[in-house]
Amino acid sequence: MLELEPEQRIVLQSCSWETYERILLEQAGRSLPRLCYDEGQLELMSPSPEHERACAALRHIVCLACDHLGREFDDIGTTTIRRQRVHKGAEADAWFYLDRYGCDPDLEPPDLAIEVEASRSALDKLPILAAIGVLELWRTDLRRVQILCLQNGVYQTAERSGCLPFSSEQLSRLLILRGQQSRSQWIRSVLEELASA
Repeated sequence: MLELEPEQRIVLQSCSWETYERILLEQAGRSLPRLCYDEGQLELMSPSPEHERACAALRHIVCLACDHLGREFDDIGTTTIRRQRVHKGAEADAWFYLDRYGCDPDLEPPDLAIEVEASRSALDKLPILAAIGVLELWRTDLRRVQILCLQNGVYQTAERSGCLPFSSEQLSRLLILRGQQSRSQWIRSVLEELASA
């Protein structure tokens, strides 16, 4: 398998579904590179430290919010989710089931996905995630967090999350604060945002 530099992206064209499945088998147990498949195009990506820090911050916000609100959640990490009938598959930076636990991702789509794009993806991931059926997506370029909600099979920009009590502006502010505050200060900031919701 190819070894990629951090945040390097490579796209293979004319990659069959069978080849994609074979690569997934060969990659079993390895977290890198991350794979995204869309009807014959396969993107391989190795995240940078900045990418991983942003993902960890957003992931932590979800966990803190659910704990604070007393909601059950299931964080299934970067699990590969694929839909053979439409020849699409992805490994989001994070997938979450909210108020559900132990779901089979091949049968039940996650409620929330997090996607960090420190560098621009060569594939448009929105149709892939829509085909998987993910209800909400938090997408960031490391500065601003965009909330996208699935409506009639297409993602629409939303000011507020339908999953958790945050606005796009609040999530963006908390993401930036994570790089400016100690961990304990930042956790207090997240909890203050929740308390004011």
